[in-house]
This record gives sequence, structure tokens and C-alpha cells, in this order.
Amino acid sequence: LREAARATAEGFAAVRPFLRAGTSERRVRIELEAAFQRAGATGTGYGSIVNMVHIQSFDRGAPIFAHSGAARAGVVNLTRTIALYLADHDINVNAIAPGAIDTEGFREEEIAKMDPDTAATIRRVLNDTPMLRLASADEVAAQMLFLCSPAGRFITGQALVSDGGMVLGNWTNSIQPAMPW
Repeated sequence: LREAARATAEGFAAVRPFLRAGTSERRVRIELEAAFQRAGATGTGYGSIVNMVHIQSFDRGAPIFAHSGAARAGVVNLTRTIALYLADHDINVNAIAPGAIDTEGFREEEIAKMDPDTAATIRRVLNDTPMLRLASADEVAAQMLFLCSPAGRFITGQALVSDGGMVLGNWTNSIQPAMPW
């Protein structure tokens, strides 16, 4: 963990763009191409690749995130497949699947598009989260650093779900099929 603790401000700044919320029509291509590029840039020797996905990548559908969820589910599969190929090179490959992260992008790109009453929507999200709060970008970045540190060196092919327990509870229907994309 000492190496993770020594991360520079620039190193953390490099992680932040992956934490921004929002999707696009080209999400499938972008997500999968980015994961392939990260895998191709590894070389040999110890290293880590951490792909960012989302809890919508797994067992529960989300109508307004259909394109993003499909793309990120593909990245989860690709993460596990690449982990098999790179394991004998001492390179671990994992993914982080966060829930709601309290960022400007989350509030402006996701919450505001779901409902103009952003405060009410945030309350619904919090009520769906057993920890009753949103994650911070710093928390998710620390998880990424952990997976890249010597403490995470023997972890590979995994998707770390970091959602404050959201997948454990009964989600409300805060995401409706009739919502605008």
C-alpha cells in the first residue's frame, strides 16, 4: 500500500476522467477499443490494468443505459479474458464497477436527465443505497490504486463492485423505460 499512498496528484488526475458520468451513442466502440488498447500497451513484467465499468454491467437492466450497460458488460468479459492471457506475464487485469459517484458529471449528465427535480432523484438513489450516501471520486481512485499496488497483485480477472451495497437491496424504479435517453 505504500506505493499506492505515494501516488502523485498527476497520477490521480489521470484516473478522474474514467470516473465522469455520462454515455454516448458510440459507447460500445469506445469502451471496448479503450480496453483493447490498455491491454496492448502492457509489454512484459509486472503490471496492472484496471477497466472502469458500472454496476449496470451485471445482473440488472437499466433502460436508459442499455447501450452503456451492454458495452461495459463486454468490457467485464474482455477483462476476464485478457486476465487469462496476461497472467503468466505477472500482469493482473481487473475492473471496478462503482455505483453512484458524487461528481459534477453524475449530477449534470445522469441525474438531471432523469428528472428535473435533481434533489428528489438524489434522494431516491440514496434510499436505494444501504450506506445512504454516494461514493466519492477519491474512494474509487483509492480502489483503483489498491488493485495496482502490491497488495492487489494476486487479484486478477475480477470486477470489484463498489456501490455502497446497492446491488444487495431492492432498487426502486428510479430509472424508467419512458425516460429520455
